[in-house]
Amino acid sequence: MQKKIIPITLAAALLISSFLSLVSISHLQGNARIINYTGVVRGATQRLVKQELNNTPNDGLMEQIDAIIEELLTGEGENGLARLNDPGYLKLAAQMKEDWQQIRQQIYQVRGGNAPDELFAASERFFELADQVVSAAEEYTEGRVLMAQRSLSLLTCAFILLAVALSVHTSRQSARQKALAQAEEANKRRSEYLSRMSEALRAPMNDISELMYVADPETYELLFINDAGRETFGVDVLAGQKCYRVLQNADAPCSFCTNHFLKDGETYTWEYTNPVTGRHYLLKDRLIEWDGRPARMEIAFDNTKSECEKLQLKFTLDAEKMITECVRTLYQENELKSAVSQMLERLGSFLSAGRAYIISIQEDSLCEAIQWVSGGTQAAAARRHNVPLATIRRWLPSFDQRGCIVIEDVETLKESDPVEYEFLHSQSIHSLVAAPMEMDGTLTGYLGVDNPSPDHMSNIAPLLQTLCYFLMLAWRHAQSQKQLSQLSYYDKLTSFYNRNRYIEDTKDLSTAEVSVGIVYLDVNGLKDINDQHGHAYGDEVLAECARRMKHAFPGANF
Repeated sequence: MQKKIIPITLAAALLISSFLSLVSISHLQGNARIINYTGVVRGATQRLVKQELNNTPNDGLMEQIDAIIEELLTGEGENGLARLNDPGYLKLAAQMKEDWQQIRQQIYQVRGGNAPDELFAASERFFELADQVVSAAEEYTEGRVLMAQRSLSLLTCAFILLAVALSVHTSRQSARQKALAQAEEANKRRSEYLSRMSEALRAPMNDISELMYVADPETYELLFINDAGRETFGVDVLAGQKCYRVLQNADAPCSFCTNHFLKDGETYTWEYTNPVTGRHYLLKDRLIEWDGRPARMEIAFDNTKSECEKLQLKFTLDAEKMITECVRTLYQENELKSAVSQMLERLGSFLSAGRAYIISIQEDSLCEAIQWVSGGTQAAAARRHNVPLATIRRWLPSFDQRGCIVIEDVETLKESDPVEYEFLHSQSIHSLVAAPMEMDGTLTGYLGVDNPSPDHMSNIAPLLQTLCYFLMLAWRHAQSQKQLSQLSYYDKLTSFYNRNRYIEDTKDLSTAEVSVGIVYLDVNGLKDINDQHGHAYGDEVLAECARRMKHAFPGANF
């Protein structure tokens, strides 16, 4: 369970950040609709009054204005507007509703024959009030934008603190590993003690399950090997056999022979993986007298399982540290592509792989999005572009079940799947592990490593799955921040910087030591355009003005 603490904690943190970003975006979009509809009320009222003064009644427009004003106050209606919980705005909106009711009454009075002067004056007052309501909504929205920015800044600081805390946790894990090594050393000393006891007791050598042999330290002649050793190494005749030939299948004395370390009355302990049996042994060597002649006795304790567990523990701890570094990079790096490149480099180096990469699936083709190649030379690897998806059709069922593909030897595919074999063999791939990447239940690509170290092939798949998960979270987080930035600093209609960006830029320019110029463009008669041709046409006029400004000032910063 402790191995999962770091990924789970970081995943929860990224999810919270993404959720808060989406909530902020949703609120900003809702506030923008309120501002827009408040402006709609302002323009629609002016249009209605003009129609009434022109003896053109429009009861449908009156009902529409009624519905919008009521929805601005309550948040209930068919336009999907939210209730803006700002006391100043609500007070002005309530006043707007009262003034509108007065305008309605005066419209009916004008229709009954009264003079239109009072109606015209009331509409002018209503227009000014509507401007105040729009300004109040804008000020409230700007405050929410600043609050969202501060919240995201605080979240960023919190993530940094979390990363530091996880680093401390990793350090503590290293201390635990050191304690484990010390315990292992204590076990070695205990084994030496047991070895001395065994020598003192002279237990029957053939009855023990450990391998034991006796050899001449000068001639390497094998003097004795117990039954367990005979069975393991297939020894029938002992006479004339050399220890290095029987035990190591070598033609000359072993370069790692411990004869020169041995001292009378002392036991020398060491470890070695035997190439004949493929097992890892804890070896205990001692000088003894055998049949009246100096001899060397060795007892081999098979601790292959313990060694595998130790290596597995080391790999797991190192993998956790590597994942923590990758996740920290994914979150702290401003550019996602740069962060992914660093992640692939760490992953490929950690697994001693030839290449680590991300393949994207575009329609029915495979396209390499980004890669890291061992040695830093991109020319060493052929990039994969527009490879048919059918090339890896055998992988797709596993990817659909969120499973990984593990190919320990590509040569096994030569007969069973020649298309896939040619695809991999042409890139000098001998082994491969790939994990699927999906977005909203759709397969978008996969994360893969080519030719990793074979020692941990069975442990790579969960590592890639974890990194895929964090990659998708980082991508979502980057998209949320991009959307929030667009809403905070850009005007949707013209794609120009908005008032928030203008305020920030003018603050920066106030301390600048270079001359700058600011171009203002005032669209005259925009209100008349909106009234006569509609707001959609007025928006087109503003967009066209923006395009012409870009054309007139190609080097300007908009």
